Amino acid sequence: MELKVIGLGLGRTGTYSLKTALEQLQLGPCHHMERVAQNMPVQLPL
Repeated sequence: MELKVIGLGLGRTGTYSLKTALEQLQLGPCHHMERVAQNMPVQLPL
């Protein structure tokens, strides 16, 4: 069984810290709004 976790929260509530921790524990990869902001045309197509 594959475990999937969704951790979501409002901005400035520790979501980036959670992403970093999960990836350091090798429980990632994690998708974060940082990735969306870096590649807007691919992440949010019209």
